[in-house]
Amino acid sequence: MSRIIVTTCGTSLFETTCWESLNDSPLHCTEEKDKIDIKSGCEEKIKKIMQNDNDGSKLASEFVDSCWNSSLLIDMPAEIASLKALTIALSKQDPPVDLGEGDKIILLHSISTDGLYCARVIKNVIKNKLFKDIEIEMYPKNLDPTDKDELLKSLEEIWTDFYKKLTNSKFSRYILNLTGGYKITSMILSSLSVILCEYPVTVIYLHEETPEDQLFGFYWDNNELKLGYITLNRESHSPIRLPL
Repeated sequence: MSRIIVTTCGTSLFETTCWESLNDSPLHCTEEKDKIDIKSGCEEKIKKIMQNDNDGSKLASEFVDSCWNSSLLIDMPAEIASLKALTIALSKQDPPVDLGEGDKIILLHSISTDGLYCARVIKNVIKNKLFKDIEIEMYPKNLDPTDKDELLKSLEEIWTDFYKKLTNSKFSRYILNLTGGYKITSMILSSLSVILCEYPVTVIYLHEETPEDQLFGFYWDNNELKLGYITLNRESHSPIRLPL
């Protein structure tokens, strides 16, 4: 089965510790009261790296593999953490499946300086560190809320473009990963899933701030909403299994 995974991207990357030069105080080892200071320090250091790292390759090369391998989701950007959650969820399918050749990831991101940089780093990590056989498409849009007319235009284009992408596609499953990014783009894509209820579309959201990391989601079955979840760090899931 081939999948197209639409991933909304934001800038949570600036507050993560999964990079070699920032991994001395990983978030998963930090008490709650100290996390704000740790995240603030990460943002300062990453923005310094960003000044001489336009394509995101330098920071991406510092990605700490052990964060991915040990499933320490809180240490990673929302976009990468949710991709890891998806791989775990897929391994719990019957039969288990992997992401890889034949699958495609679309990174929907802002054209702002910060948004572009974060998306480029994420693309480099996925392509060079995690899944070399996965096709990646960058989908930049003006999502600046202070430019209201351009924002509305971008949202209309997102609706139209993704409707076309998902209805004229060779892929057998469409996954809308709305963990990261701007809430307004999540709103548009969630509503799009209603219109596409006759297509194999599943919407997912990772909640990694609880003691048990959980991947929530929903899909439509004969115009009926089906909600479910998968607990990632043990064998537990809702009665309704999410088709992935």
